[in-house]
Formats: sequence, structure tokens, C-alpha cells
Amino acid sequence: MTLRARLTLWYAAVLTLVLAAFGVAVYALLSLSLIREIDATLNVAADDIRLAFRREVTGIRLPPMALDLTANVYVQVWDAGGALVAQNVSVPETPFDPARMALGEAAYSEARFEGIHLRVLTYPLVAQPEGTVVGTMQLASPLTTVDEAQHALLIVLLSGGLVAVLLAALVGWTTASAALRPLERVTETALQITRADDLSRRIPLSGPPQGEVGRLIIAFNETLERLENLFETQRRFLADVSHELRTPLTTILGNLDLMRKLGQLDTESLEAISSE
Repeated sequence: MTLRARLTLWYAAVLTLVLAAFGVAVYALLSLSLIREIDATLNVAADDIRLAFRREVTGIRLPPMALDLTANVYVQVWDAGGALVAQNVSVPETPFDPARMALGEAAYSEARFEGIHLRVLTYPLVAQPEGTVVGTMQLASPLTTVDEAQHALLIVLLSGGLVAVLLAALVGWTTASAALRPLERVTETALQITRADDLSRRIPLSGPPQGEVGRLIIAFNETLERLENLFETQRRFLADVSHELRTPLTTILGNLDLMRKLGQLDTESLEAISSE
């Protein structure tokens, strides 16, 4: 995988994590806010019923207006024996949340009743002044609006996040390409120098010299200059040595020819010296 691709993937991955954290936070805050509003409505209705009910010999008695609440609040009142005393909605005579009903504690919960997602407040009815629990009421409000809002927000977050990640990947690819373009020129110039054996070439400086790429180009050009000077020094040294050795070698070869003609050395030794 190329450096450009790795940078793009890294940028997209970081943005994905940031957007995911942001989306989870927004989703949780919206859900919490909507649930709190419903809980507040249920709590106000529960207080009204708790203040209105009276315990009589025949059982629990509620004024007719006590159950005249908003259309989105359903109420069931049960006596201590588990019999339904009153409700303001035509539904089967079963608790909205049977599990919470059995516990007999004041608590909020969520349940499905007749296929409807409900937020339920279970609240014990306590007779005063003896403090005896004489019944339980359950108030429920549909969570249809909350579910729809959560679903719509989820679609917006997912679609918006996907578009943002794709745009970020495109921007990251373009930015990485622009940032790596000077490095590509460095690589291409180095290859051309290697192929042409030309150390006199230099890489033109683009951008600020204090930047990372600028410092790299300056260092590379300085290296080329030192190599060029080194090879030039070596070439001059070899030329000087060749010039200095030319006269002694000519003299030696002349003497060898003379020795060969005079026959002062054997032929094998002369050939060995000549070949050296």
C-alpha cells in the first residue's frame, strides 16, 4: 500500500471515530431529553392522582376528573388484591408492565402493551396516615414519537457520516498527493541521476526551505554536490597520476626494448615486465 493510500485511510479512520463518538453522544442526549420530558409528564399526572384518591370501606375511590388527563397518558389503578379499579383507556384488563406491577415499587420502565412501545411509571398508592399500601397505579405514555425521532436521527447521522467520510477521504487523498508531490520529484530526479550518471543536476526547491520537504531537498542537493566534488577530485587525481607516471613508464618501456635487443635478460622476464 502506498504512503498516499495509508495517509488517506488513516485520515478517514480518525474522522469515522470522531463522527461515531459525536453521533452516539447526540443520539443519547436526544433520547435522554425526550424520555425526561415524558417522565416529567407521567410524574405530574401521578401526583394529581395520588392527591385525589381516597380510601373507603368499599375500596379505593377516585373522583371522575382524576383520570381526565392528557390524551397521551394512560392510567390504570389497581387495588391491593390485584383488581382493576379504574382506567381511562379501553384496553384489556392487564397491567401495562406486569413485572414492575409485581414488585410494587415506584419506578420508571419501558414495556410493550398491545404492540405499542410504552414508557410506564409504576407508583404505589399509600393510605394516610397509617402509611398502608392499598393499591398501585400505572401510568403509561406511548414512545412512538421518541422512536420516530430516534430513527430519523439515526438515518441522518449514518447518511451524513458516510458522506462526510467519503468527502474526507477525497480531501485526504488530494492533500496527501499535493504534500507528496515534491517527494515524487526527488525520487524521479534521483532515478534520472542514477540512469544518466550526471551528478551536476539539482532538485529545484519548491515551498518554504524550513519545511520538511524543503529540508529534504536541501540535504539531497548538498549530498549531490559533495558526491560531485568527490568524483571530480578523484578524476583530477587520476589524471595527475596518469600524467606523472607517463614519463617513467615510457622510460621503463624504452629500457626494456634496449635490454631485449642487447639480450641481457631472458625473454620470459622481459615479457612479464612488459605485461605489468
